[in-house]
This record gives sequence, C-alpha cells and structure tokens, in this order.
Amino acid sequence: MLKKAVLSVLILTLTVSFAGCGVKKAEHTSWKRTAITDELDNAVHSALINVVSDNEEKAEHMLPVETHKIFAANKKDNFVAVYIYYHGSYLKSNGNPKKKEDFDGSDKSGHIVMFFDITDGNYSYRSIDEYELEGPDDEFLEANFPDDIIDTVNEYTDAVTDESTKEYKEFWDKYDSQINSFLENIS
Repeated sequence: MLKKAVLSVLILTLTVSFAGCGVKKAEHTSWKRTAITDELDNAVHSALINVVSDNEEKAEHMLPVETHKIFAANKKDNFVAVYIYYHGSYLKSNGNPKKKEDFDGSDKSGHIVMFFDITDGNYSYRSIDEYELEGPDDEFLEANFPDDIIDTVNEYTDAVTDESTKEYKEFWDKYDSQINSFLENIS
C-alpha cells in the first residue's frame, strides 16, 4: 500500500513539476551542442532530487535518490536543453535504517528532456518539458531527442538493464553510493 501511495505522489509530482516552457524538438535539437560538464551534471542531479522532494511529506528517514546519464546538451543563448536517462526513488525507512534493505519506496526510470538557464556558468533549473517514465519508447525518443543520439540512448538503456555490463555496474554504483552516504551520515 505504501508503495502505491508513494508511486502515485511521485507520478503526480513529476506531472505537475515537469510542465514546461514549451520548446519543441524542432527548435531545441537544432541548437548548438555544448559540453557536458560536472557543473551541468550536478545541476541535473540537484534539480531531479528537488523536483521530487519538494512535494513529499517530510519524515525522519525519507531519502530521495537518483542516478542519470546525460547523452547530450544543446545550448542557445542562455538556455540549455539536456537529454537524459533517469532512475529515481523516494525511499522511506520505518525505523532507524542501517542498510539499503531497511528502505522501502517506489522507483521510476525513463528518458527526460530538461531545460536550464545558464548565467556565468551557473545552471538554474527551469523545467522538464518532456518525459517518459515507463520504459524505452522509440516514438518518445524520436519525438523529443536529437536524431544523432537516439541509437546511443537505446544502446545505453539496454546496457543498464543487463547485469553483466560495465554500464549497469557504474549506473547502479552511483545510485547506491547516495544511499550509503546517507546511512553514514545518520550513523
């Protein structure tokens, strides 16, 4: 029951928060490609965590975690579109958590297009206009991602679901490190 409630809140939060600025693929995919920097990666992480946690009921041991892969970023003036594969959870512990298994919650994975304003190298989250959180959908990617990265996105998405790949290990290690860091800080 808790999982369904958390999942419903997560979906509602994503739907409301991801209403966006209305820039269509034909516009943002033709912008100039820009570098994927640590600053951009951190801005994406912070925005994804904040979008989910802003609307959640606070509890003693609530933990929003996410991991993502940025495939490309396009820039026009002070506006950046970012093309991402994302996995996130909003986890809760009913006691004093000591290990990952002490948490319960809901997970969502999918592809998203995020937008940021950039001033003096600082990224300010603006919106998530397009998202698909159920699974790989070629129609979604073709409608929203730049054509030159779609094959790479599909290959990566397949790799992070295959436990024998390097991509799988790296993706999930990044996710687990957030949980472990949280546990270390409350011990």
